[in-house]
Amino acid sequence: DRSRPMLDRAADAARAAGLAPRVTLHEGEMTAADAAPGGPFGLVLAPLNAVLHLPDPAAQRTLLASALRALDPRGQLVIDAFNPTPDALRAFDRGVVHEGTWDLPDGSRIDKFGSRRLHPSEQRIDTDLWYDATHPDGTVRRTRTGFAMRYLHRAELDLLLELAGFRQWEVYGSYDLDPFDDASERLIVLAEATPSRR
Repeated sequence: DRSRPMLDRAADAARAAGLAPRVTLHEGEMTAADAAPGGPFGLVLAPLNAVLHLPDPAAQRTLLASALRALDPRGQLVIDAFNPTPDALRAFDRGVVHEGTWDLPDGSRIDKFGSRRLHPSEQRIDTDLWYDATHPDGTVRRTRTGFAMRYLHRAELDLLLELAGFRQWEVYGSYDLDPFDDASERLIVLAEATPSRR
């Protein structure tokens, strides 16, 4: 991960689970997966829309090529992204939406609000998020953040995989590995470093 605070949280979680001796954390860009120590790897994961957080097709292709170089000959790349169906894309343009409330042990409450703007010509979704922390004394503190995602259609992802050097992959439409179709919510790819002989 490129975020030191996220790596620190992961290190804390690994220690709490008694897994710290078995976990190596590396600060770096996902487009340089092959630079991570300890490789080659049997598995490279790009979960939860990770590949969509790259700004353009060139960066997305760089990630895929780097993942291929990071894999051992029997290794596999797993990509998990949302499937940009027309209905899914229309759902993003809804103005500001309250996305959840969490009560904390100290008596404070967190409310999350989000706004997303769709730019179809660039296949981009711009997201703004606001977190309101309401403290027991009634004071409110707002934190704002945001990010952009460049979504991929199945045919474009197929082409990027081929250009990156992958020769065989399967595409699924759910975490249960249902067949990919027009109504699939997810675009899940299992790509092998070396084609298997069937």
